[in-house]
Amino acid sequence: GLVGSEMCIRDRYITIMKKLPKGFWWVVIGGLIFYFLLVAYADFGDFIDSLKTFGWVYVPLIIMLVILNYLIRFVKWHFLLGSAGIQIKKTFSFSVFMAGLAGTLSPGKSGEFIKPLLLNQKKGIPISKGVPVFFFERLTDLMALVILSFLGIKSTFWEVGNVILIALGFLLILFFFSNPLFWKLVFGLIGYTPKKGPFKLIMDISENIQIFWKFKVLTITLLLSILGWFMECIGYYLVFKGFGLEVPLTTASFIYAFSTVLGAIVLIPGGLGVTDGSLAALSNTVGVGKATSVASTFIIRGFTLWFAVLIGIIFLIKLQGGKSYEEIPCVDNNSVGVGNSDHNTGESGSGEEG
Repeated sequence: GLVGSEMCIRDRYITIMKKLPKGFWWVVIGGLIFYFLLVAYADFGDFIDSLKTFGWVYVPLIIMLVILNYLIRFVKWHFLLGSAGIQIKKTFSFSVFMAGLAGTLSPGKSGEFIKPLLLNQKKGIPISKGVPVFFFERLTDLMALVILSFLGIKSTFWEVGNVILIALGFLLILFFFSNPLFWKLVFGLIGYTPKKGPFKLIMDISENIQIFWKFKVLTITLLLSILGWFMECIGYYLVFKGFGLEVPLTTASFIYAFSTVLGAIVLIPGGLGVTDGSLAALSNTVGVGKATSVASTFIIRGFTLWFAVLIGIIFLIKLQGGKSYEEIPCVDNNSVGVGNSDHNTGESGSGEEG
């Protein structure tokens, strides 16, 4: 069966997933209460009047941009799997990626941890190999949003240079903390050698994540992340256009990217309240009326956060096949590895279309 540290994490996560429906609806209720307060702040009548002025012709374009973001980030996800030596069909990889969107309504999108869990359950891929892919994917998403928010403030050469320096400094710090030598030093200083449990898993993950710090892998994934999230920034820009407002694309990018980062770092499910409040407040500071700033927040969050959760749940149900997690048998990671025949015959090949 699974090794001790992986079994521990899997069992705990199964317990969390069993409680997901209840927790999910509490988050939804909390979101509805916050949205009610936000509308009350803007004045209900003014809010409705503002929505009536919106050009709904922009909706198909906004949805297309959001979906394009998912597709671009899926390419990054599948590229990272291949870089980790995990060869699976693109169709299955896509289903896992999309199912992960169900975890969008979680603190810092941590619920997307379901992706390495699904890889383990369905294909026998060790969690210690899947988690680094998930971690690096989320890391490059965060880096992309930070860069977009900085670039959105001003687009002068000096500002861009500062962004690059900050990004490089951030990468060096993360590289340092994800290096196994760092953890060996820490455990050596306290005279502890982890042989099982979460600390052993930390060591395994830090070993496996090193393959992603190559220049080619880092460059490709970071560029794909920036391109993907920029699609949603354009979508937010089009929301303003729908209200007949000429908010610069750079300004819209800053407001959206910065608000998304803010919602992620405070570890509130889906960034509810924080991201939404930041979107409304920042757009109001750049000249957007109170009612319109709230209405634009409702629209962009509807087509990003809630649309993502809905799609994720659909793909998650499809992957589960009607079975609960405890009904899906564990796979022996010692006998079924990443490079076994199941992954190399009919299921493998990063170039296979499935």
